[in-house]
Amino acid sequence: MRVVRCRGRSRAPALPLAEVVDPTGAGDSFAGGFYGYIASQPELTPEVFRRAMFYGGVMGSFACERFGTERLQAVTRAEIEARFEIFREISHLDCASV
Repeated sequence: MRVVRCRGRSRAPALPLAEVVDPTGAGDSFAGGFYGYIASQPELTPEVFRRAMFYGGVMGSFACERFGTERLQAVTRAEIEARFEIFREISHLDCASV
């Protein structure tokens, strides 16, 4: 996977959702996705931190889809990876690799 860099800075926009049911907990879910990805990596590099931002965005987006933790309790790894792929595509992560 490649991550876009714009003038030396990385960007990780929010993932657009068709409907936001409850944004409560989205920030905590972002942090969980971010730190969870970092914890799963054997080495901390700038690329790991950039990818962690996108995993954080993915998890935050799931949190907004239902009230409380309903959606997060039901999410699967396959759904996480599928949403990450959508996020990668709409963010044009392949435009300029790092």
